[in-house]
Order: sequence, then C-alpha cells, then structure tokens
Amino acid sequence: TPKRKPLGILACILFIIIQSTQISISEQTWFAMAVLQAFNGFFYQINELCLTAYLPEIRDQVKEEKVFTWYNSLYTITGTITQVLYLGVVIVFAGIYSWNDGQIGRFGQA
Repeated sequence: TPKRKPLGILACILFIIIQSTQISISEQTWFAMAVLQAFNGFFYQINELCLTAYLPEIRDQVKEEKVFTWYNSLYTITGTITQVLYLGVVIVFAGIYSWNDGQIGRFGQA
C-alpha cells in the first residue's frame, strides 16, 4: 500500500529521537531509558516491516529468482557485518579508555 513509506519514515524518526535521547543515560535515568528502549524495539520492527513490504515488488522488477536471492542475502549479510563491526568498535574503545557501564552506554548510543 502507499502507506508503507510514510509509516517507515515515521518509525525511523521516532527511532532516531529515542536513540538520541538515550545518550543522556545515567544512574538516575536508567529505568526511563529501559522503557524507551522497549518502544525503540517496537519502532525498529515497524521499520523492518515497512522495508520487507517492498520485497515482492523488487522481486518482480529483478525477474530472476537467483539474482533477487543474492541481493536479499547481500543486504542481510551487510547489515549483520555492520552491527558486528560497530560492536567491535565499542568494545575496543571501552577497553582502551577503561570506561564504566554508563560511559559505554553513552558512547554506544552516540
């Protein structure tokens, strides 16, 4: 439906707002941030739903099932590798600077 794109954009905007807010995590705000993280998971799932809703149209344009499967796999692999590399960067910086949990959380959100 034509509502996929606006819904995806709204979910992304809300996701970014919550992520930006979570940079201010501290011992006093951890519970509120945990609640926001629950909402963030919901908005992330909405965004993924909107993205995957385009897959049938992409498959129809590509025509060949093998090519479509390759691009879909490449998309998934790229996302996973990016997340693993990002986690590695956070771990390395946390180790180099001997950060506590709060500092690691803020850096991870930034």
